[in-house]
Amino acid sequence: MSLISKKNQMVSIKKLSFLLCLFLMAFYIAVSCQIILDPSTKNKEHKVALYLTFDDGPCAGSIEVNLITISDSIKVNVFIIGSHVFLNDTMKSYYQSYLNNPFIEIGNHSFSHANGKYRKYYENPSLVMKDFLMNEDTLHLKNKIARLPGRNIWRLKKRSRDDFAGGNAAADSLAERKYSVFGWDIEWLYNMELSEEDTSNEMVAMIENMLKQKTSLRQWNIVILCHDQMLENKYDKDALQLFIRKIKDKKNYSFEHLSDYPKSLSN
Repeated sequence: MSLISKKNQMVSIKKLSFLLCLFLMAFYIAVSCQIILDPSTKNKEHKVALYLTFDDGPCAGSIEVNLITISDSIKVNVFIIGSHVFLNDTMKSYYQSYLNNPFIEIGNHSFSHANGKYRKYYENPSLVMKDFLMNEDTLHLKNKIARLPGRNIWRLKKRSRDDFAGGNAAADSLAERKYSVFGWDIEWLYNMELSEEDTSNEMVAMIENMLKQKTSLRQWNIVILCHDQMLENKYDKDALQLFIRKIKDKKNYSFEHLSDYPKSLSN
């Protein structure tokens, strides 16, 4: 090949490379403009499912849980201790109110709550199983949603997470009996040094940070641990209601039941 032919070939290659770069730049700009201009992609936020869960009822605060769900029309889950139900007629009436409330889904939190002796309780997984079965039978529970006393352990069909304090063998036994064992992603912030407004803001910030860090068990789904007892005082009641209103103002957030976990929400 002559020197001139080689030079012409090099020029042709350079032209083709230049034209290819122009094409790629034009394609990139077109795609970018489509993303910016398309209203379906502009400022699109992923839907988030929150699960407010209340442990250790019924107790004096349970009446407030019941009232808040009705006044704010939000779904919550309550994990009931059977021995509490039979303390007196008032506790029975609180439990009946839960049964009658369509916003409340009732879960199994054992009959005895380990009598406060967690280490000894979890040394005997068969005892734990009997305790949960007794609670299910006595309270006529209609689902297999459960939470272990004093332990943040998960046993779901596709996900599990252990608590190194113990109780994992008991959770395995419950899962074998088709229970869905729920732990929690975030616990309610108990800090009365903060104002009710600051507590509600801090809870929202914790949720947003968890979404950013992707540390919940299932992405876009966050289970929040609360307790019925906390609503026995006005401070936590007011802080919770402020939190609920802040969440409801966020159009991409919703409160859901654990029976729908993990919730897949379309945008």
